[in-house]
Amino acid sequence: MHLNTKLSTKLLRIIRFNAYDYQKQDFLHTLRDIRLLMPQNHKLLDVGCYEGDETLDYARILGNQPGNIFGVDCFEENIRQCLEKGINASSCDI
Repeated sequence: MHLNTKLSTKLLRIIRFNAYDYQKQDFLHTLRDIRLLMPQNHKLLDVGCYEGDETLDYARILGNQPGNIFGVDCFEENIRQCLEKGINASSCDI
């Protein structure tokens, strides 16, 4: 069973927003469950990606291909570190 893209994107936003309400282990377990619902070749966008370490954790668990991992952060140093790790990152300050 696959969710449509709009619904799966909304679901991931909700999970990411609530990530700090859970212990990290519980959150990663939730991501493993969500992976079963994701369409193939889905994209991952991490808003507030910092240096990209957790972004790569999420991507690994969700089964993202390297070209489908995106990050946004407001600090240029964080963007530089993400780019070095292979994350398509850009700067954005809202």
